[in-house]
Amino acid sequence: MKNIFYFILAGALIACDGFELDDNDIGNLEALPEYVAFDAPGQDASNDDEEVSEGDDLTLIVEAPIGTLEDIVVNYTFGGDAVFGEDFTVAGADASGGSVTVTHNLDATGGNATGGVSVTDRGFIDIDFLIDGLDDGEKTLSVTLESATRNGEAIAVGRGGTDFLASQNIIISDVALTAGFTTDSLTVVENVTDTLSLGVEINFAVDVDLTFEITDAGTLPGGAVTFISGSLPSTLTIPAGETSASVTFTPVNDIAAGTKSTTYTISTIGSGSLDVSNGTPEADLVILDEDKSLTFAAGDVAASIQSFDLTLANTSSVDVSINYTIAGTGGAAAGVDFDDVSQTVGTLTIPAGQTTAQVALRINTGATGGATVTLDTGSLTATDAEVELSGDTAVSVTF
Repeated sequence: MKNIFYFILAGALIACDGFELDDNDIGNLEALPEYVAFDAPGQDASNDDEEVSEGDDLTLIVEAPIGTLEDIVVNYTFGGDAVFGEDFTVAGADASGGSVTVTHNLDATGGNATGGVSVTDRGFIDIDFLIDGLDDGEKTLSVTLESATRNGEAIAVGRGGTDFLASQNIIISDVALTAGFTTDSLTVVENVTDTLSLGVEINFAVDVDLTFEITDAGTLPGGAVTFISGSLPSTLTIPAGETSASVTFTPVNDIAAGTKSTTYTISTIGSGSLDVSNGTPEADLVILDEDKSLTFAAGDVAASIQSFDLTLANTSSVDVSINYTIAGTGGAAAGVDFDDVSQTVGTLTIPAGQTTAQVALRINTGATGGATVTLDTGSLTATDAEVELSGDTAVSVTF
């Protein structure tokens, strides 16, 4: 007669098959009870501690290794110094423990096995480990299988009805709360529409307000930057349950040439028992000049009027002026072949807040040749040091 028997050897369950025993031999062997235990694949499986960190999740598998034709309800309890609801949680359980169903024909992935009795039937305990935001060190959690029943019939717990694999210990590592600026580098172009957000953040929400002190290196020139609130606040507070806070400001559209920069630094205050280490404690702010390039080019011809356009890339808060001269070319003469009809003869002025000025020539009937309008680069007048003359300074047209 061919039989399968189970033995406990050195803490492991050994299955032996493929041999013949007579009835007298069978009387000398004791079959192990049917049981449920924590999953540990292989005959040499150990029951080592599981290691997780706050914020992780872990699934413990409870198995009936020789299968079951009907569901088995397994009761389990919690132990250790980890606190249910603060350090971990399990759906459907409470602080004392809960129950899990070892389901007939359920495989290791939770799918249905094929064929009658599966090699191993399983149930799953899904544990979520919570981030408590406290610097309270390592925690331990033990999950112990206390009892199991199938249709009112008691089933042994632990491999072969022993304590082996009847419990699972879990070591929970602490996760530090980190804080810092949302970026270590900020760049903005100065103008009235380009705003910038300076933000602080933490890696997870906590149940108390966190206030950060903000200081700067003091390297910005006086008046170079103005903030919407009137000044950069000395503190920023992340409210309880939130993970970030920020302040928005707009740099002044000033007339001082050159890039401005400073470095902001944060430190935590009022953090209580929270272990807060700065993730990004410094942020460099760079304020770039806006483009105020001054260009000169031939414009449209309309009703014998030839225009020459002076254009500023962006408005200035002050007037920008430059002198010009007109010379005939190809034999053309001023007052004969053409006339200067500009409203500002000899000087072009772009008023504050505007971007264009124009030289206009009237081309007289029968005119031949052409004219050249030349800007006097040495006569550029503006207290706006950001204005720079670029491109051609002399423009010619042919009549």
